[in-house]
Amino acid sequence: MGQQQHNGTSHHHHCQYHHSVAAPHNITTTGSSNRSCSSATMMMMMNTTQASIWMDEDYERVPIGSCLNEQTKLQNSYVFKDVYIENLMPRKAKQEETAESIPSHWVMKGSKLLEFKNPWDGFKQPSTGDVFKFQREMALNKQIIPSNDELPQIKPNINLLNNPDIHSVRGDAPQVTWIGHSTFLIQYRGVNILTDPVFSERCSPVQFMGPNRIKPLPITIDNLPTIHFVIISHNHYDHLDYYAITALQKHHDPIILLPYRMKYDWMEKFYNEKNHSALSKLKLMELDWWKSTSFNASIGLDKDSSERVESNFTFTYMPAQHWSMRSGFDRNEALWGSWGVQCTFVNPSSDVSQTKSQSESIENVSNTACNTLEIAENVKMEGVTSDSCQTHTQEQHTEEVNMNSNDNIKSYKMWFAGDTGYSKECFTEIGNRFGPIDLSFIPIGAYEPRWMMKYQHINPDEAVQIALDIKSKKQISMHWGTFILTTEPIMQPKKDLEECLKQRGLDSSFFVTMCHGDTMLATSSNDIESTSMAELSMNEKKLVETVILAETISTQDRQAVIEEKL
Repeated sequence: MGQQQHNGTSHHHHCQYHHSVAAPHNITTTGSSNRSCSSATMMMMMNTTQASIWMDEDYERVPIGSCLNEQTKLQNSYVFKDVYIENLMPRKAKQEETAESIPSHWVMKGSKLLEFKNPWDGFKQPSTGDVFKFQREMALNKQIIPSNDELPQIKPNINLLNNPDIHSVRGDAPQVTWIGHSTFLIQYRGVNILTDPVFSERCSPVQFMGPNRIKPLPITIDNLPTIHFVIISHNHYDHLDYYAITALQKHHDPIILLPYRMKYDWMEKFYNEKNHSALSKLKLMELDWWKSTSFNASIGLDKDSSERVESNFTFTYMPAQHWSMRSGFDRNEALWGSWGVQCTFVNPSSDVSQTKSQSESIENVSNTACNTLEIAENVKMEGVTSDSCQTHTQEQHTEEVNMNSNDNIKSYKMWFAGDTGYSKECFTEIGNRFGPIDLSFIPIGAYEPRWMMKYQHINPDEAVQIALDIKSKKQISMHWGTFILTTEPIMQPKKDLEECLKQRGLDSSFFVTMCHGDTMLATSSNDIESTSMAELSMNEKKLVETVILAETISTQDRQAVIEEKL
């Protein structure tokens, strides 16, 4: 399989990686004394020239290297210069595994994990006959491509992507851009997250056949702002794109969060070719359901001051009702699921008071966003673990989430559904353990014919029900209007969603659709900033642009700008 060419310059940023685990233990760093740390204070920032972390015997230390000056030769690589870092990975469980300790979604053959399954009653895997019948229906299905008026596309504002709205930087709301299908650029508190990146013309093993885009790609990988994190829901070709991942590694070198058993050799090739194979342990991270990994991010608001936005991002891999297959011989060998992202930040009131005008912040965000990204990674993944998620109570979850709760700590929760069929049990559990959720990305397309798609793809009515099950405040539609994957008309998902919201008595702002390339501030309130620009009249667009501009300049100039624009 040939590698797609991507032109453009890379963005070089200086970052420091610091790793720890959640269990209490002692830490020793050069120039400091021993101290005992609780799980609430485990994330540490190391600014010494040498640092070592000592763990108990249940953990092993995997040294990444000392004074890795050669790392700077990698495009957009994280710089480990003058810092010694150890990647702390849990050792495999020592005890004998019993049937009761095996997760319910694992299929075992003796002591070996064979594949995965949907553990809920009622799921049905399509038979070979079903697949052939569906393919015949697809061959006879003649779709009409919507006009640009029906399905408009917006050219992304590159300056806005490189310099996000100040509200997204200080934590009021994430800035979201829909690139197409299930690919979103989420920008929040200085951190850029890309979901299920698919940038190829076709979602297929090869680029000369298979489903092709009905709308051109609104932006290329080399034009994206620096990507810090990539989350992948599963391995189907409309969610995992070989060309996109390899190009992202080349141009951005992000941390890629993967489902369990989905770290493919071709993903590790980038690091192996640079003789830094150990980096794959840092940059390619696999998680099982209800396992989490956390990162601390420190973003400077102004390069000339010490004021910073301090955040913790916790990524949790969660269930979904689906399946996986990358070739004809690996069905369900890799896990599938959804992602919960929780951003917790300290002293939000000081964030706002420290925030200056957008023009003052732009230079910092564009030039030093990742320079000051100090990340502490906390992997809770084990080789074979007990199925603790099945006995985890809502009381325990609330206690964990709110263990540091006070007036100076706030959090924002997002949920990315990936692909899924509907299971009441699955999504009620997510709502109980992770809800309430501020913003969700939920699929609404690829659901006909129902006899084939019912168990693997939700329809718009089920999408709304999931939003209610998981206790989510605001939803953005995905998985529609980009590729023709099933038999429903291309615009039918949007129409069915609008009708469903009316029938349920829900406001249209509860579950919105975006245009390809569109960027919005995903506020939970029904205000002007949460409205997709593509759905506004020219006068309304003018007013939105004026309000946003007025928010980013000094108070004394605001009235003059409003009068000039209106």
